[in-house]
Amino acid sequence: MSRFISACLLVAVQIVLGGLSAQTTGLSSSDAQSASPTERNCFAHEKHVQMMGLTKYAAETERIEQHTAQWAPIVAQQRAANQNAVVTIPVVFHVVYRTSTENISDAQIQSQLDVLNADFRRLNSDVDDIWPQAA
Repeated sequence: MSRFISACLLVAVQIVLGGLSAQTTGLSSSDAQSASPTERNCFAHEKHVQMMGLTKYAAETERIEQHTAQWAPIVAQQRAANQNAVVTIPVVFHVVYRTSTENISDAQIQSQLDVLNADFRRLNSDVDDIWPQAA
């Protein structure tokens, strides 16, 4: 999992620094515009595999993996110690509306916040083990 995250991070850095054209990903500009959501693919993994052939990229990827591996036990220990801790994140809601009929009530906002809190604490009725970001 950490290798995939590292690969995505490195590809993102390459995109920002060097830029990737549609030719690099194998799509022409017309293909990229006409592809439907079910036909689109993320080329991050393919690009990572391609770039692993570059000595500098492979060495940097390995360095990141080694650094990440050093922190993994510490993070696991902190998670175990704080397993039942509730983290409070201050939030602000901006409700933008033109007429008073478009405005929403504080109760609607609180209701949605309660749903999000239940989702993140895995207290909702449709909980599964697919989403690792939830507590």
